[in-house]
Amino acid sequence: MDNKLRNTLIVGIIIVSISVAYYLVIFLPRKEAIRLDQQKYDQLAKERDILESCGVTARKSYVAFQEEWNRTHNAMGYSHFSEMTTHFNKKLNLCVYEGGIANASRWELYIFNAYTNEVLKKFVSFTDLGEEWDESTRNWYDEFNAERTYYFEEI
Repeated sequence: MDNKLRNTLIVGIIIVSISVAYYLVIFLPRKEAIRLDQQKYDQLAKERDILESCGVTARKSYVAFQEEWNRTHNAMGYSHFSEMTTHFNKKLNLCVYEGGIANASRWELYIFNAYTNEVLKKFVSFTDLGEEWDESTRNWYDEFNAERTYYFEEI
């Protein structure tokens, strides 16, 4: 009887050991990997939604800017608006877009906060596009580009 009891205890201990080993070595790591994959998926979905929302907001803001420009400058048909570029800056938690206007006498570049339509940076040139800039215009453009890099940087 002692031999049977001893063998039964050994088999029981082996079964429990295998079960614990399976749980610790196979089940828990797999469960953690699935949880991490789900977190990554949720984060990507959230970022996609933010970018989509940023793009929609920026388009609406740019159309409002164009309408206001045409209304205040009586420029229907006389101004050409450039395509806008949209970006969500994670570090600043800010949706920005860049757009511009060109007409016979000048051209302008803007960087806007898409949520408030506030002008963050503006550059104006009173020269033709192919014309050479003087030093102050070149410096102003370089400053604009530095700000553009700040707002449009990738993290």
